[in-house]
Amino acid sequence: MKDKLLILTYIALIGCNSSFEQSSNHSNPSTGNNILNSETSTESTLSDGYKDLDKDGYFSFIGGQNFLKNQSITLNGKSYNISNLSSITYSEKEDLYYGVIDRLDWYDDNKAQIFKFKISVSKKVSVELVEAIELKDQNGHELGFVDIEAIDLDDKLNIFITSESADNNTLGYIDSSLLLKFSPEGILIESADISQNLNQKEIIINPNHIKKPAELVLLEYPSQPESEELPVYAEEIPANSAPVYNEPIYELPAGLLDVPEQEFIKTTGDKLAQFSYNLFIGWWNGKVVYKTQVNALEIERIIKHNQKLIKDSELAFEVEKEETRKAYLAAVNKWAEDWKKYNDWKDKVLDQAHYANELALQNWKIEVELIEEENANRKLEWEAENDAWNDLERIAIGQDGKNLGVESMALDQKHNTVISIVEGSLKQDNKDLTRIIVDRNGHRREYLYPLDNIKSVVSDIHHLEGNKLLVLEKRFDSYLKKVFAKLYLIDLSYEVSLLDNLADNQALTVKKKELLDLNLIDDHLMYTIEQVNEMSGVIQIDNLEGITLGPKLPSGARLLVLVSDANRQLRTNQITQFIILAVDEKVFE
Repeated sequence: MKDKLLILTYIALIGCNSSFEQSSNHSNPSTGNNILNSETSTESTLSDGYKDLDKDGYFSFIGGQNFLKNQSITLNGKSYNISNLSSITYSEKEDLYYGVIDRLDWYDDNKAQIFKFKISVSKKVSVELVEAIELKDQNGHELGFVDIEAIDLDDKLNIFITSESADNNTLGYIDSSLLLKFSPEGILIESADISQNLNQKEIIINPNHIKKPAELVLLEYPSQPESEELPVYAEEIPANSAPVYNEPIYELPAGLLDVPEQEFIKTTGDKLAQFSYNLFIGWWNGKVVYKTQVNALEIERIIKHNQKLIKDSELAFEVEKEETRKAYLAAVNKWAEDWKKYNDWKDKVLDQAHYANELALQNWKIEVELIEEENANRKLEWEAENDAWNDLERIAIGQDGKNLGVESMALDQKHNTVISIVEGSLKQDNKDLTRIIVDRNGHRREYLYPLDNIKSVVSDIHHLEGNKLLVLEKRFDSYLKKVFAKLYLIDLSYEVSLLDNLADNQALTVKKKELLDLNLIDDHLMYTIEQVNEMSGVIQIDNLEGITLGPKLPSGARLLVLVSDANRQLRTNQITQFIILAVDEKVFE
């Protein structure tokens, strides 16, 4: 049934923006400190700036929030405990976060295993429970406990989970292999085996002797024809339009002289008449002075000089205009001849070459369409045979421990792909290796993932673009009572999958790139111990189980969220942590 699943994941968790402040009477296994019990979780105040965790500044610490192991959260009059958070993902449509727990106890009043959270970041960071979902079977009855280890959503908000070993009244015995699909309301839709053939041996219940289908053989597609090199015009290609006529602009000639102002000298004239006029009339009509102009001849000479220059330049300008017009007409005629010559060449030579290339391409497309049709028919026939084979009941054996099954899962709806990683190594593999399972449209590939240590496990993965994955790897040092964890990047685009019956499979390990030592976060997770010997300490990273990328920050960085599992069923002093980082996406390139 796994072929029917359409899968998509966009995982994000918007989180907190400060350091922890927590009180409890439990001690953290990584530190051994005692802390005072609190009825509520800590709400952290946002810090002014982020703290770089790596030397390149790709990762920065923002903050976080934690919950005590036995702390209850009340919703609509009911109490819930989220201490066993094992995975988390983000619904962009709802702006809500889906978390799952992998543990229910007999004394729990409510059997919800999927929770929706509203996480807000303003002056304080808060995680608010807004909905609890109980899993139900296809008839709407209570499904019962399922050991959920991973969660993801498709674009219709259908819920996909993976489960480790568990006995369930509806599903029967789950052997670390089921991918379960639920409606948004938590009603079971279908299930599929994502670890089929994972182990060296299996028992197949096949009373009708159905044959295993041969490998699907499809016709190969022809290579797209390369375009023939186009001919090149031997001469200069003319412009697309005729030359533009630019008429000359007349300018005044050089050498024009400035005309001086008139100059006068006073003369005596008839002094008696001048005196009488000015005495009796000039007081209101203006006095007169007898004077004589002395530069009239010079002004006349300059005016004649300028007039001659202007006349000569106007005649020369008319000659220039006529020559410009003739040159323009000649250029237009030359362009018309060149344009006709070029277009004749284009029609007879260049367009014919274009047509030949286009014809070859069209013939190739027709051939490809015929092959696609034939391959589609072959695929339908093969899938019918393959479905009959895959629907046979199988009992897989050889897995190394019930609690080291399929732990992490990511969905890629664009390519109809389920990607999962087995938490620990299998019996047939070296103890420092585990398996990556990629199921795309019913076709599976497996890859070997190298663990840092034989005690290391893969807790969670997050799918990026293409075939890239973020991998959360951790181990617990029982001597130091400390969790060690790292974040890695792998790209399956360039890796070799395991081959059937290949003896030296152990050499085919994927390459992984270390992005961040998560223990660098330790120094930033501060809390205050109140009323207990006036002590203070540092909360180190705890049992990290979930990882997701969130939305972009105003700076352009993405939120990266880590969550931990407090292991409520164990007598350990652990807490549930939400750790929020900022990451520069360039680190994923």
